[in-house]
Amino acid sequence: MFPTKATWKLMVNTNIHEHEISLWNSRTDVDTELTRFKDIHQSLEIFGLWKLSVGNSKVTSSCKSAVYLIAKMYSDTRAINCGKCGLCTDNIIVHYIYFCTHSENLRHVLWRQIIDKCGMHVFNQFTELSIERQIHVICSASHLLEITPAEMDKLTYIGIEYLHRVKQLFRVPTFYLNHYSHMSYVGLFHML
Repeated sequence: MFPTKATWKLMVNTNIHEHEISLWNSRTDVDTELTRFKDIHQSLEIFGLWKLSVGNSKVTSSCKSAVYLIAKMYSDTRAINCGKCGLCTDNIIVHYIYFCTHSENLRHVLWRQIIDKCGMHVFNQFTELSIERQIHVICSASHLLEITPAEMDKLTYIGIEYLHRVKQLFRVPTFYLNHYSHMSYVGLFHML
């Protein structure tokens, strides 16, 4: 006997969902670009920054800036001299975010806001992470810290605003991304 329409729909949807999860896991485990993306976004669900930008139109441009900087951070790893401080670096975006003297005041504001709004315990956990992991946390990778969801939300807001200001300060062009990274990160950001 053939199942009822509701039972059939449930069976089909369940199988499709399981198949999509399987595809997601196999693709993110094999593709080197997406393996790094999985550090930020671990499951087949709506990406945290997308949820944040949809839920609050005031942070949409900041979320987009964060995604573009992350994509560029992973795609542009050639040696280059910083146009602001002259230091040679192999990752200009990481340099802009963490090391350039031109963004020192912005970094000071970032650290102060994390301490004031999230507490010293969050600041300590955050600064004990590697630089790459800190950027992942800013993009809602809360599994890397032992903090409450409310603290994670505050930290994400502070972090994406900081990345947005860095992007504006250094005038990082969004069109600079190559097609592959654009599809891997920014495209997935919009699709999820």
